[in-house]
Amino acid sequence: MNNNNLRKGCYAVIIVLTALMVSCSSIEKEVAKFAADFATKVSKNQKNSLLEVWPDVAKADSLALTFNADSIAVEPTQTEGQFKVNFGNADMIVTVAEDGKMTVGEAKGLFAWPEDKVRMALATGWITKELNDIQKQERFADTLFINDLAGKLMDEMKSKLKASCMTSSINFHAGTSVWSITVKNDNDFDIPADAYSLVLTEWGFDIERLVDVPVGTKTLDGVMVKAKSTEKCPVPGTYDYEYSSLKVSVKMKYNKEQAIKNLLKPTGNEYVEYLKQKNNGK
Repeated sequence: MNNNNLRKGCYAVIIVLTALMVSCSSIEKEVAKFAADFATKVSKNQKNSLLEVWPDVAKADSLALTFNADSIAVEPTQTEGQFKVNFGNADMIVTVAEDGKMTVGEAKGLFAWPEDKVRMALATGWITKELNDIQKQERFADTLFINDLAGKLMDEMKSKLKASCMTSSINFHAGTSVWSITVKNDNDFDIPADAYSLVLTEWGFDIERLVDVPVGTKTLDGVMVKAKSTEKCPVPGTYDYEYSSLKVSVKMKYNKEQAIKNLLKPTGNEYVEYLKQKNNGK
């Protein structure tokens, strides 16, 4: 090949490459424009408007996104006609068909859930940051995990929170006694006062039957008890020191969600341990 032919060949290659670069750049601009419109609808939680280009949106409870249109980054993937779009705090895969139609596939950071739920889920390993939105939604659908976790937490709290009642002073002249309650917390976590209440039962002596019988009950507010410690609280009023006695029991007020939110100290292995237990039970 002479020099003229070599130069012509090089020019041809350069022209083709330039055309491809221009074409690719043009497509990326169109993808960026599509992404900006898409992101605006996501930020407004307009699920129905996105169904045609993003079928997975039907599985979302809610959507949320904060973005800057000028900061949207588009880059081609190793798959022809496929582009990765990054919004800064979220990303998605856009596929461009031969006819130019664009659809969204895998997405991360567009589905929205309550912040406290996500925080707890990340802390327990229920979800991880690496999972895409659909994978997270599938994990969240496994509600047996949270029920199992909350049930164990509630059982542990109940079994290790005890209350007892005793006379703290006696007025022999008046024939009355004053009582106090001791609450013992053997759990590894503090228990707030609003987590439980104290049910006080008064017993009196039935002279005719010569037996102790319940006279009445009253409910007292709980007291805050640190982990592995005890707290005392007075019982209001006075009682007949000779014929009356008091017994106390603990009644839990927290439901499962409150227990998880306020008492759980996650290790990060809770979901893995749950799956092991679940698989071993099969």
